[in-house]
Parts: sequence; structure tokens; C-alpha cells
Amino acid sequence: SRQAAGATGGVAFTTQPQVTLQDAGGNTVVNSPTSVTITASANEGTLGGTLTAIVASTGVATFESLKINEAAIGYVLTFTSGSMTVAGDAFNVTTGPVASLSVKTHVAAAIAGSPFGQQPVILARDAGGNLVSGANVS
Repeated sequence: SRQAAGATGGVAFTTQPQVTLQDAGGNTVVNSPTSVTITASANEGTLGGTLTAIVASTGVATFESLKINEAAIGYVLTFTSGSMTVAGDAFNVTTGPVASLSVKTHVAAAIAGSPFGQQPVILARDAGGNLVSGANVS
């Protein structure tokens, strides 16, 4: 089995999780094309991507394009196949690079040569919609 890693808001994990189907003795079960579904713990974010994988002939199910939009700590992925369930290790989703900009506060009326009475405020967000603090935008 392989844990998810490289999680930034709204972007597919750089390392997608895998789960190995095993019998009661801990032996890998091969040639058993069963499906495995994945869910995420109830943090603020939403798990997206391909949420069901088929166990390959090798006994391993590999998930693809999984991502979580909300940056937070302590997400846990849970894998379920029939009556069997296993949880992965907790991991964090960090804020990603700037993907979009929006105007929060527009400039109010201005007089030529004078500072704006109300300065503009620009919000920088990552692909998951998380605010990116300290971003240099020009």
C-alpha cells in the first residue's frame, strides 16, 4: 500500500494512494477484480477525482487524480471494499500556488495626483479556492 502525498489545495496529489487486497493471513489476493472506494475524513475539504478503483491482477488498487480542495491538517483517507475497511495515515493539505485573483475592494473616487481614498484589495487564491497569503502579484 502507498499513502497519498504532495497534497496542495485543489491539485491532484503528487503521489496517488494504493491499497493492497489481503486475506486474513496477510497474503496479497491476486486475480480478484473487486472494487475499492475511498472517502476522506470530515475536514472542511471535498475529496475529488476517481473515487473507485478496481483491484488489478496484482492485488493492488491504484487511485487516480485524487485531490482535496480545502487546505487543512489531519485528513485521513479510508478505503472500503465490501465489508473490509482500512484507514490510511493522517496527512495535511497545504495551500498551493496562486491560481486566480479577485478584487475584494475596488478603488473609490479619486483625485488626480492624490492617493486613493480607498485602496484596492486583491485576493490571491490557489486552485482549491484557499487564500494564498504573502503572494507577490504584479
